[in-house]
Amino acid sequence: MLSNKKNALPFLLFLLIIIIGVSSVFAAFGPKSEVLEDFEDNTDWKITADPAQGITVSVSRRDGKPADFARLEKNIISSAGIKPEDQKKVLGIKIEIVDFDEFRILIQPTTPVKIGRGLRSFHLWVAGKNSPHLLYAVLADKDKQPFCDIFLGKLYFYGWKRLSSFYNPNQWGFPDQDIYFQGLKLILDPMEIGKGVIYLYFDFISIEKESLPDEK
Repeated sequence: MLSNKKNALPFLLFLLIIIIGVSSVFAAFGPKSEVLEDFEDNTDWKITADPAQGITVSVSRRDGKPADFARLEKNIISSAGIKPEDQKKVLGIKIEIVDFDEFRILIQPTTPVKIGRGLRSFHLWVAGKNSPHLLYAVLADKDKQPFCDIFLGKLYFYGWKRLSSFYNPNQWGFPDQDIYFQGLKLILDPMEIGKGVIYLYFDFISIEKESLPDEK
């Protein structure tokens, strides 16, 4: 019996080495979370509306934060070296509607933000007003031309909520190319909102990517 235990020991050590090696590979090339935009810097944002008549849209930075932000984003803000106490700003959008139409609003950084390759999922905090507005993330190809809108969800909720969407590169035909975040697209339903003023707030865009072996 003792001999059998001694013979099994080298095998168990070998198996342990294999497990550690596989875990290291997954840690190196598995999914990684990154902060894409935290709205704390001075990046300018521009807004366009289609159609342009009958609506006025303005953008500003406001003080505020989701109540669950520090708890739910603890790992990513820690790995990015971000201090939760320094996260004080959100992106505010004011929409004034004076006419009925299906308005499409594009909220863009002045320069598209590089995502790279291996995108798996996209995440964004939004303060909803229990409205039927549709929110999308707009992605651009290596030439910074838009090629897809990722549906994030309807804003049928009150208060802050973390919206997420998965991305399948094979579905869009750009599995091996760098892609960019070009902005957010908001589609308003004229039958639901009528005329008046809408305030929306956005915060902390993050992504999850595969770390590819040859990606620098």
